[in-house]
Amino acid sequence: TILSRVQVFYPRRHPDLTSAPAASAKTLATAKKLLTASARDLPGLATELAKTKNARETALEVVATTIELLYKSYFKTKNPKFLAKLPAFLTLYDNLQAGGHVKLHLVADLL
Repeated sequence: TILSRVQVFYPRRHPDLTSAPAASAKTLATAKKLLTASARDLPGLATELAKTKNARETALEVVATTIELLYKSYFKTKNPKFLAKLPAFLTLYDNLQAGGHVKLHLVADLL
């Protein structure tokens, strides 16, 4: 009885999933560095971001762009490694938005 009442929907791909994030070239480059950073690279990257003017806003923009890259990369490749990284970046974004220490969270939340 369930099968006789089920409707099949084929979702269309959202066009925004195939385009690059709408961020400045510098933000996009930093987001890519953050996405591929090893544990050894994180402290230097965190220091670099914390030294910018308006460090919190810059870090939030970079992390939001990184999250967008993760989503788009997953939907384009279906590689689960992109989804595996997502919870750490979502936690990082929440902690930065709540007023957490920029350098501390950039390192601690991504390890």
